[in-house]
Amino acid sequence: MLDLSFCRLQIIVGGKNVTEYSAEDAVGGDHLEIPSYFLAEWLAENWWALLWEPRKNEDAADHPDFLARHSFLIAQHGFALPKVLIVPAGRAVHVNVLPRDVQFADVRFRNHASVWLPREDVEKELKRFVTSVSNRLSEAKISTTALQEAWSLITETTEEEFFFCRSIGALGLSPYAQNDLIEEVLERAATTLGKTLTMDLCLVSTSENFSDAARIAQQAKASSDNGSEISLEPLARIAAPSENYSVPAWRRGEQAAKRVRTVLGIKENDPRGADILFEKLKFEPEQKIFLQERDNSISPISGLVSKDDMCGRAALLQPVLQQRRFSAARAAYTAWASEPNTARLITQAVTRDQQASRSFAAEITAPTAYLRSASHGGRLSHEQVFELAANLKIGPDVVKKHAQNKGLQVGQV
Repeated sequence: MLDLSFCRLQIIVGGKNVTEYSAEDAVGGDHLEIPSYFLAEWLAENWWALLWEPRKNEDAADHPDFLARHSFLIAQHGFALPKVLIVPAGRAVHVNVLPRDVQFADVRFRNHASVWLPREDVEKELKRFVTSVSNRLSEAKISTTALQEAWSLITETTEEEFFFCRSIGALGLSPYAQNDLIEEVLERAATTLGKTLTMDLCLVSTSENFSDAARIAQQAKASSDNGSEISLEPLARIAAPSENYSVPAWRRGEQAAKRVRTVLGIKENDPRGADILFEKLKFEPEQKIFLQERDNSISPISGLVSKDDMCGRAALLQPVLQQRRFSAARAAYTAWASEPNTARLITQAVTRDQQASRSFAAEITAPTAYLRSASHGGRLSHEQVFELAANLKIGPDVVKKHAQNKGLQVGQV
């Protein structure tokens, strides 16, 4: 089986050959000569999570279980592979490659690469590779390998099954493993929330917190009719920035904030910028939704926003006003950038849409120009962070993180 799948493997990411290697005791090369079976089998067995499971928040380090579903290193089986990490982020996939020295193999993968690609492009290329390996085995009259059995399940997926498989994959699970509780919660969520909100739910949830998060999402949906109204007419003449996979998602949110301020006449250093925006949208972040049961301090869901033509409605869940103001700015962006007659969850998920909404909210509620004007030589003291947060009516964590993201140092002055 291994002999039949022996190949010359070359992986190109963002125009860089990441299988290029050097060695001290041997001649290097631009490709690997290894069995392709193990990599193909790993791709097939992790297919749905590999293409649909994002990171669940910005700050958590990658758990070994997550890496087991997204890192090529798990597929080595004694044969050296480059350090390729494939992580979905909604409609796009981030492919990241880091240099590595392979212990005991005298192999050094020298190149690094980082590229955002449409999920469809990544899926097409991976499918081509796995299919070629599976077909080679079939041509040799071999048909019962774990690779072929897993690949058969994937290729025979019907249109009706796609939503289930993608949702389960987004949770980091396999749709082919029995998990009655998860399936029951997923079916109920799809019925009460619809497919779009259910996918938002799966993208931010883990298998451990899925049931609790689903209850919060369902209560938020039921309460959304009583949420804060958003008049989107002031934003109607402003074109929301289009998606551009060649730049980080946060740039889309930052660009959107600049466009909104320019058209609505909000100065870039005005600490009341968020208040002015909310006033123009007739949006009241003070209103909060009381859920029956939740500890929203640890919930991955901040709110729900729906859009009907030029009117939006947001159910903001946090008990603290400063947190709701940040979520309100995210809800305004999401309603503006969404298609009519849609509803979306506001979550911690590391998808490009959620990242853009966080970037927009950070710039609207804690303007970079205002933070820089208050700094001393590009530094803000901890005391200043809390003073600025009080003036902006936003959490000090937002001020600190946004300042650091914009190159300001936070510490003692």
